[in-house]
Amino acid sequence: MLLINVKFQEEYKKLDALCKDMLDSETGVTEYINQMELIPPKDQALVYCFAEDYKNLKHYRWVRNKLAHEVGAIDEVLCDDEDVEWIVEFTSRIKSGRDPFSVIYNYKKEQEEQRARIRAQRKAELKKAELEATKKKEEVSLENEERPLENTTKKASTKKKATTKNTAKAKKSSNDEGASLWTKFINGFKSLLKL
Repeated sequence: MLLINVKFQEEYKKLDALCKDMLDSETGVTEYINQMELIPPKDQALVYCFAEDYKNLKHYRWVRNKLAHEVGAIDEVLCDDEDVEWIVEFTSRIKSGRDPFSVIYNYKKEQEEQRARIRAQRKAELKKAELEATKKKEEVSLENEERPLENTTKKASTKKKATTKNTAKAKKSSNDEGASLWTKFINGFKSLLKL
């Protein structure tokens, strides 16, 4: 029995138990792999080491199954210290929220929060614009209400001016007519005197 194989199995068991708890599954690492296969390529691209993690998990599951189920496999060299370190490091990444699922989830959550902020900002801007439009309509309405008063005042003033002008014209006209009649009278009188 190789000590490195035993160490590998112990670390793998820890990872498997963590995956069972996280995914609420009886199959642990296998379920983690199955869920990774369901992630669309565009989301996989969000995790720089997605393909490497997937490949390693499948390989280490194979190593664990070989060690657990094949006779004599425990005495074979199936893994090394780097393999054990990767299992420990991946377990740590899950715990700290840096594994593929956490990275994708956090990215999508951040994107949704950003979209929500943008929607809220646009809604606020729209409401502000509506308030400004309503205020402008009210101002125009008030101006229109004031204009008839101005127009009535202007019309009255214009009418008064027109009346004053007409009166002045009438006076001038009557003065002209009076002068004209007087002139005719005097001219008529002069013509009588000449006779």
